[in-house]
Amino acid sequence: MTKPERELCDCLSCVLMGKPSVPRVDDFGALLGMARHHAVTPLLADLPPQCLAGADRRLRLQVASLSILLEEKARQTNRIIARMARMLEAEGIGYYLLKGQNCAVRYPHPERRQIGDIDLYVSPCHFERAAALFLEEGFRETESTMLHLSMTDGRGTELELHHDLQRLQWPGHDAALRRMCDAVQCAETIELDGQMVRVLPAELDIVVLCVHTMSHLYCAGLGLRHVCDYLMRMREALTEGLDIRRTEEMLKEVGAYNVYRALNHICNAHLHASLPLPASRRCGERVLAWMLRSGNFGHNVELGTGKVRFLRYYGRFLWHCVAFFSLSPLESVAWPVMKLKRAVRNEAHRKTK
Repeated sequence: MTKPERELCDCLSCVLMGKPSVPRVDDFGALLGMARHHAVTPLLADLPPQCLAGADRRLRLQVASLSILLEEKARQTNRIIARMARMLEAEGIGYYLLKGQNCAVRYPHPERRQIGDIDLYVSPCHFERAAALFLEEGFRETESTMLHLSMTDGRGTELELHHDLQRLQWPGHDAALRRMCDAVQCAETIELDGQMVRVLPAELDIVVLCVHTMSHLYCAGLGLRHVCDYLMRMREALTEGLDIRRTEEMLKEVGAYNVYRALNHICNAHLHASLPLPASRRCGERVLAWMLRSGNFGHNVELGTGKVRFLRYYGRFLWHCVAFFSLSPLESVAWPVMKLKRAVRNEAHRKTK
């Protein structure tokens, strides 16, 4: 880990964990650039003033202005989610808010968590009706995948309407995750803009975050925002009585137990979290090395265009199936087979015209 990377982790630890020690930042410009790649820039606005004392005034203003803009975006997103929840409930459609704003409410300052798209899960039997409702509300389809329907309202709000929590490649793992979703008896709720919004029970929520991390390790890239989301969700779940044994059993059923151990190591060793959970240094350091190299959703990885992009993408994908084999052996074996099968059948991504 380089010095700027270590400084960024120390800054995130200070902001998220409330550590009394003030991180020393020698090059705030480099730190800011790295934070952008990992989608954690707004969190830097919560650093103690003495930490930013040596930073260029222009850069400090950059962070402050971006944070203000993103805070307003977060409030606007919360209002949209609350409206969506009311609309779905009025139609008797069950749903769960996934990832994003579900994790944001666990942050010390929720509005500082950089906004992405809105992820909503609805059961397959209600999926078409839910999609029709959003189309009536002014959304339009942009892409349909094996996991979700992507939609936009044309004003900056992106929605991913899921009919699966996440797709796993090994059939046994995929079936296990679907059974877990079907077995949910009582959803938890969070409050957004005065509306109680349904979210998954903590145990299954942790599983989904780990599975989501695993998917991005193989196919794209992921940044430190994923780790921050996991840490904030896990910390709150532990204080509220998370059933650790049940969670770990579920993780083993879906082949994501070593991803969980890797995330725990990153949180404890680099964000100084002290989670009382099993951790794997070997897995954690390997995952962190790729996170730091790739950035959020592969932001730092240059693939080129045309055939070069195709070859680089699939070459890197196959290499990751080998490099991350120990994280989930069955998923590593199944990924290339299933990817080839879907490519032949044109099932992975179907662009909406």
